Amino acid sequence: IIDPSVWYEKLPGWKKPAWGQVGDGLHNTTRYGELEDVNTEEGLARRESLGVMYRNWHPGPLLFQTIADIMAYYYSSAMLLALDKVGKSKNPFKDFPKVPKVLNKHTMPKPLMCREEWCNVDEPPGCGDFEQPTFGKHQARVLDHNDPTNPLRLEPVTVEEPWVQIEGEEEVNLIPREERDLEIGCHHADKCGGWKKVANKEAGWLTLQLPKMEVGMIAVCFTCSAVDGCGGSMINNGLEVKLEDQTLPGPFVEAFEVCVMIQDRFQAEISNEFGHLHIGIRFPASSPEVLLSHVITL
Repeated sequence: IIDPSVWYEKLPGWKKPAWGQVGDGLHNTTRYGELEDVNTEEGLARRESLGVMYRNWHPGPLLFQTIADIMAYYYSSAMLLALDKVGKSKNPFKDFPKVPKVLNKHTMPKPLMCREEWCNVDEPPGCGDFEQPTFGKHQARVLDHNDPTNPLRLEPVTVEEPWVQIEGEEEVNLIPREERDLEIGCHHADKCGGWKKVANKEAGWLTLQLPKMEVGMIAVCFTCSAVDGCGGSMINNGLEVKLEDQTLPGPFVEAFEVCVMIQDRFQAEISNEFGHLHIGIRFPASSPEVLLSHVITL
């Protein structure tokens, strides 16, 4: 079983993701790219572009093909295994009914690549995504400071410039230069965004209303240019956190490189008269710019 965090290190010829790298050590382009006319400048550029493993933090065409091939191989192997079991069964209609028994967490074995208290839950994680495009409804949302349900509305903080929600521009520069003017129309719809604290200004508390949680895991994620991980940078910048009106002492830890794990489970019983729990985050006035992009709960 391959650890999903380092799966790419197990692929033959592929050792480490690098933005813009063409080829995985075994292939230089996708099967689709093989059809391009390499005798034209546009066809040659297109073929090379289709061979990119990572555009940026998003996969490129060749990596998408790699993942698709892995899934096709996995499910094909499962189908062959199923057919083999059916063929060897003396009573296949009884052993393999058309409507199989429903599996749930109580009939499944222990998870192999996930913490048991995180995987054996009834509901999926809840989240808030402040980047664009985002589909569906936010399960975690930012409360106005003066909202009557905001447990931090009376905190004595003199705000110089409050948190503000921003939306970035379409990242045209992330589209390969050779493809920006193609007739097929390439777009990079992803836009950075989130709730921003201005550098060297007191922004006060940013309060987030959280969805129902079963485990009590809370993580907040940021966008930044830190080389060693955005989460660690935020901790070093003096991140303060309150759950309801209780200050959480930490220690906070970096998670998923760009996030800070506020807590991995409930530490004690806690409730709110309005039915939702809230966290407040704050940084010292002297901290650099901060951009909160996501909230994850479980």
